[in-house]
Amino acid sequence: MEKYMLLKEIASILRVHILTVRRWVIKGKLPAYSLGKEYRVKKSEFEKFLNDRRVKP
Repeated sequence: MEKYMLLKEIASILRVHILTVRRWVIKGKLPAYSLGKEYRVKKSEFEKFLNDRRVKP
């Protein structure tokens, strides 16, 4: 079963404000699922999001 992450967890890992992560979700840059009042992101989608934004040498 796939693990889901809360936006708070992602913000903590990336050391950004939770509103920044919420904006990425709203703009469609980070795919998320709304369950209740919380957004949840699949761990694999988060890893893909990070890989897409890495600076290539």
